[in-house]
Amino acid sequence: LNLNKKSEAILLLNDIINNSGYGLETTYANVFSITNEMNKEILFAVRFKSGGLGLGSSLPNQFAPQNSGSAVIIGAGKSYNSPSQELIDSYAVNDLRKAVNIGFYGLSKPDQIYVNKYMSKPTVVNDSENDWPVIRYADVLLMLAEAQGNTPSSWAQINLLHKRATGVTLTPDTGNIAVFEKALADERRWEFAFENQRFFDLLRFDITLTTIKSEATLDNHFAVMYPLYYINYTEPRLSLAQMQANANPDKFLLPIPQYEIDTNSFITIPQNPGY
Repeated sequence: LNLNKKSEAILLLNDIINNSGYGLETTYANVFSITNEMNKEILFAVRFKSGGLGLGSSLPNQFAPQNSGSAVIIGAGKSYNSPSQELIDSYAVNDLRKAVNIGFYGLSKPDQIYVNKYMSKPTVVNDSENDWPVIRYADVLLMLAEAQGNTPSSWAQINLLHKRATGVTLTPDTGNIAVFEKALADERRWEFAFENQRFFDLLRFDITLTTIKSEATLDNHFAVMYPLYYINYTEPRLSLAQMQANANPDKFLLPIPQYEIDTNSFITIPQNPGY
């Protein structure tokens, strides 16, 4: 999909759907339960094991609110990866994914809102059980919808996830590509919140710049988030103006390592724009 090879993607995705034995969990919460790890929805995950073995996850302590004591997790947290108010407000009131993904320790401050989906309570700091999902069956379904385009089958894939989360189905609009693309992008955002999918989705859908700049009025994503979150980053910390200047297509890809360009004797590798 990243290379826009949609016909090849369709073959692979249908093979998984028809022959792999994977499928959807009954509820969204079941996917992330530490008593249901490596369930039928998890194709690949980064595994963690609690119990003082040195194999536990530190992410819950990274994500839990600062100054929360042991109310959320033993040892409190650092408020990293805090959910934005814009994401919180985007969920429908009947969307069960919101409560799984986002937790609230108090309601008044942004650093009291935290990522909840990887949150379990170990007896030792930085020793949680929660695995990190990399590829889920839900992703396979929505990738197939993306590869197929605006068809009844694609809407059906989206609705498998939407109905699981909300109890209702979206009305297909196969005559309006913009409506389909927004429904798909929104569904992926809600479904894969805090699973490191969103930025790559924005790149693939070619809506990165418009999305960043529409979140309240800016380069507004950064104007809104800077005093709430980015100001707390340790040095070296970019200024707001520097972060806004980086919101341009030349910065959406990393540079290709110069060593690879210099030493590849088979092909000439052009550097990405802006580097």
